[in-house]
Amino acid sequence: MDKNKRILFLDYARIFTAFLVIYGHLYPPESGVRLYIYAFHMPLFFLISGFLHAPRTSKEELLKYFRTIFVPILFFILVGALVRVFFFHGSLVDILHTTLIGSLSRGNVSANSIVWFLFALLNVKIMMFFYLKMMEKRPMSVVRLFLLVMIWSALTYFCRYVPFNPLFLKNALMAFPFFVFGFYVRRYYEKVDFQTPNHWKSLAFALLCAILCVVMTRLNGRVSMYVVDFGNARFPFSVPLFYLNGVVGSLMIVFISFLFTNGNRLVAIAANSLISILGFQAPILDLLGYWPVSSRYLLSVLVSVLVMVACIVLHQIVVKICPEVLGKRR
Repeated sequence: MDKNKRILFLDYARIFTAFLVIYGHLYPPESGVRLYIYAFHMPLFFLISGFLHAPRTSKEELLKYFRTIFVPILFFILVGALVRVFFFHGSLVDILHTTLIGSLSRGNVSANSIVWFLFALLNVKIMMFFYLKMMEKRPMSVVRLFLLVMIWSALTYFCRYVPFNPLFLKNALMAFPFFVFGFYVRRYYEKVDFQTPNHWKSLAFALLCAILCVVMTRLNGRVSMYVVDFGNARFPFSVPLFYLNGVVGSLMIVFISFLFTNGNRLVAIAANSLISILGFQAPILDLLGYWPVSSRYLLSVLVSVLVMVACIVLHQIVVKICPEVLGKRR
């Protein structure tokens, strides 16, 4: 397999999931739309991030994480803060102070709440760095890896009761199993001659995954990686239901992505703009007032597409003017 070749279905999966994030944010937390979307959309982001993760264990790699993730975090926080200053008459000092205290203690970024994902991703990548270091010295069997993930998940479940969440560490603990799973899926993908299933098989598998996702969501109730909520089922059932549903829902999006076989420059641009779609959407939605569109599904689709396009355009502008703030080099 050519490692430099773009993986088309992955580009579409990233685009669809970014759309679902925006679409879900147009609805109130108690809505049915969020009930189902939140079951898998953020797990898929961490799965994809793990799939794309380069297994390097040099100290330079750690520094790279801060350049490519932490710098964009600061940039998007500043963007969110400036939007609130100029359009909502907030105090820049107060907003940044509240954001600093919130991110260091409670896991709350008032200036731009969606950057919690980037904080968690940075922590996950650091965890993965040390995990790979450990694996270099003592490789782990599949059984031991499974037991480690189960123990890790149980610890994360009980950690959610800790009142502090510095730099979204609890969110990272919750996301780490998805990241590791995506990483090992990539290793398998590289070893086999993977053949994309035909349209009918992809559609059938997507439908099957959708049905399973609905059933598990009804069993486990609302989940949220933002507030570290595994669901309403009794422990220990909520934890495996959460992770299994996250994987099944992610597979649903992947099988839907298999249906799209035409790649072009616009698809690549949209997929490469993922960090800006995540980072710019909250300030844009603040300006729109988070439209109460709970009964206007088609309108919310249109608004989501327009917000996504605006984020992509902003990404292209920033990349040309100052790519460093998005973690890129000139």
